[in-house]
Amino acid sequence: MSMTLPATETVRWGIVGPGSIAHRFADQLLHSRTGRLTAVASRSAERARAFAGEYADAAIANATIADAATAGIRTYGSYAELFADPEVDAVYIATVHTEHVRNAIDAAHAGKHIVCEKPLAVNQAGVYAVIDAARAAGVYLAEGYMYRFHPQTATLVGLVRDGAIGELQHVDASFTYAAQLPAEHRLMNPALAGGGILDVGGYPVSAARLLAGAAVGEPFADPVSFAGRGTVGATGVDEWASASLAFRSGITVHVTCGTTVDIGSRIVLYGSAGRITVADPWLPSPTDGSRIGIARVGGADTSIEVAAAYQYALQADALAENMAAGQSPRMSWADSVGNARVLDQWRRAIGLHYPSE
Repeated sequence: MSMTLPATETVRWGIVGPGSIAHRFADQLLHSRTGRLTAVASRSAERARAFAGEYADAAIANATIADAATAGIRTYGSYAELFADPEVDAVYIATVHTEHVRNAIDAAHAGKHIVCEKPLAVNQAGVYAVIDAARAAGVYLAEGYMYRFHPQTATLVGLVRDGAIGELQHVDASFTYAAQLPAEHRLMNPALAGGGILDVGGYPVSAARLLAGAAVGEPFADPVSFAGRGTVGATGVDEWASASLAFRSGITVHVTCGTTVDIGSRIVLYGSAGRITVADPWLPSPTDGSRIGIARVGGADTSIEVAAAYQYALQADALAENMAAGQSPRMSWADSVGNARVLDQWRRAIGLHYPSE
């Protein structure tokens, strides 16, 4: 059974899987207009308690008088216990990739609204399964591409739609980092659907699809052709990959992702009348703001200052604002389906198949 809250009520969040990404969400949830952390679940009750302890004082301080009696963060040693908690309205799923589908479906069956870390599923079939569960339960569901909710992204989309650099012709997008990870780390483990494509490759792909759509007045666009390359390392996951996409409009795209070589993380758009550069598209500072650079043919270089924002908090607020619709226009179900299709193509192109598939 789904829940719909009055606009004046606080969304009570539970975190499923208290890892490093969950810390980012919990840190920024403190700045949400609509939500507060209520519960944490891990397969280790001790780990859940340790995580909750970091936020307990803030949870009590941020609680309204009406919430004061239950402001303490409850902890659970299983996900099922959190899903059964009637005082949890929404969940943020931050478990390993291979658990997302099961966790999200269980949450939907329990009537919880859902933000699930990307990728929503290991493959497109899994994305469809989660969407079907959310639709049947009448709950909100969003894949956790938090950058989609930042005003920097909205500004970039607006520039493309308004023709700030003329007709968009090409997009170059990347998300890379150089990590010295042990072989047993989840990102190096094919059994846990590790590798760069599912960890960070979805960011440049989703941005390219978003911008190609904006250029033709649509929420997103799907490529009509795709070619990918990559390097599968000794542990059996991709460490470096690139791909070329083409869209019906004629726009071409080059995307790059990697976990062993850092060439930077940026978006550059090339148009018939200039170029737009976003130096930090995925994780802009929540306190310092960001800048979008514009170089116009025959004109002076300019930039647009974008106000600082807590994008994970905005992602949480979007859930509160779109419960009735079940999805956000910033990251719709159809968008997640299309993104998964491209990531599947990318992995097939480099011969990467996970044991769980």
